[in-house]
Amino acid sequence: MWTIRPWERWTLGIIGLVLSIGVAVSWVAWREAHADPVIARYLVPVAGIRSPVSIAFVTDTHVNQDALVSSVDTGRLRRVVGAVNALSADMVLLGGDYVATSHRSGDVSFAGAVAPFAGLRSRYGTYAVIGNHDCQEPQNTTAVMSAALSSARVVPLVNRSVQTGLVQVAGLDDLWCGESDIGTASRAISASSGRPVVLVSHNPDVFPSVPSGIALTLAGHTHAAQIVPPLIGPIVSVSRYGQRYRYGMIVEKGRRMIVSSGIGGLPLRLNAAPEIVLVTLRPTATGSSGEPEASRSR
Repeated sequence: MWTIRPWERWTLGIIGLVLSIGVAVSWVAWREAHADPVIARYLVPVAGIRSPVSIAFVTDTHVNQDALVSSVDTGRLRRVVGAVNALSADMVLLGGDYVATSHRSGDVSFAGAVAPFAGLRSRYGTYAVIGNHDCQEPQNTTAVMSAALSSARVVPLVNRSVQTGLVQVAGLDDLWCGESDIGTASRAISASSGRPVVLVSHNPDVFPSVPSGIALTLAGHTHAAQIVPPLIGPIVSVSRYGQRYRYGMIVEKGRRMIVSSGIGGLPLRLNAAPEIVLVTLRPTATGSSGEPEASRSR
């Protein structure tokens, strides 16, 4: 008869505990990745604006029909579109990485991945940049992606800017697989006629090169590190600057950038909840001194 020695009992107990914790954490991470996106609200004082302007920012939707590849399929993206519309923002900005290509049966074409954006509604329209997952596929040329976005009632901003409402919006091509031209930002400032300029870049690593005249930079790409274990912190970085631009409001030399955790990606998230960003640009108070502070809430 086989007798379990005390040390073997302890070993089996520890293995069972580790496995149980692993299963529990995986379940929590799966639930978080598939939860309704939270609304991350920012209030940003800017000069040169007469009245408040609200901007909804959505990034990293990573659409794929295979649940093992991404937490977002076309059905969930339509629900996200509904949640954005419920915010009644003045404009919607999209931050890139609309596809999650795995070369399996669940893949969705770029046109199919952005088609649900046709349902977005706002006063000044929807504007979009391209991400690295979009342009890394050979068939997704700039012309093809721009045409697909236009068909979805989205204005593509690839190294160019447009005046919309009370602000100038500029968008950069992707830093990794596109031809990101930071000179777009300076040209947007010149064309703004004193209006605040909002710059959209999929990758936050452009921030050190952003000129001081930009009122706000919006970026995604990092997924807020995707998995952030308690007591350990983020263990993955997709930025050359490590965790410096991982998430949230970053202020450097008087310039501001908001990095969103995005919506989709791998079907596991831990302490990096999917989110929709809602930014309200408000006029700087008359007679205020010093650099006005931005605020954030959920």
